[in-house]
Amino acid sequence: MINLILVDQEFSKLELSFKLIEINTTAARKHIGEIEQSICAIKERGRSISTVLPYTVLPKQVVIHLICYVVMFLNAMSTKTGISDTISPREIVTRHRLDWNKHYTREFGEYVEAHIDPAITNTPNSRTFTGIYLGITGNIQGTKKVLDLEAGIAKKPRSVTVLPMPDHISSQVSAWGKKYQEGEKKNKLEFLNCLQLQYN
Repeated sequence: MINLILVDQEFSKLELSFKLIEINTTAARKHIGEIEQSICAIKERGRSISTVLPYTVLPKQVVIHLICYVVMFLNAMSTKTGISDTISPREIVTRHRLDWNKHYTREFGEYVEAHIDPAITNTPNSRTFTGIYLGITGNIQGTKKVLDLEAGIAKKPRSVTVLPMPDHISSQVSAWGKKYQEGEKKNKLEFLNCLQLQYN
């Protein structure tokens, strides 16, 4: 049973909504250590993945899906400080465990040829598109997400085939990143602290 909720002042309005639960709000510009530690863990893992990617600037869609990818797999592991030593937080909430053969098949940021399944199949139109692997949706089937390099949006293809990364593809992804971050000199993935200063 939940007895205490630690939040910042944005959630102070909830204090009257819960009679049997203590809502503890922090002072202005103060942070909750446990939450900050979790945020730091997400940032560290996101930064570690982005440093091995061959792109100079990450597109907005890639950054969004990178953080979703990190959070999904952090929640898929059981922790000693959690409710259970054997069941992950994700499994407790969703009631199904990620399957190694379905959900861990590709690495984030790989160059792939994504296979679509059109309704009409007797045409000469292409049934694949080139893209960057963005992880999985987290459903039972193991549906994958791919950034379409022509449209610049995330799609859910039927299946993907990993290919060697050509130089022009990494340049194309970086071009998408520069388009989203025009006027800003950002290198890959950057985070700011509570004073809005960049981590070194």
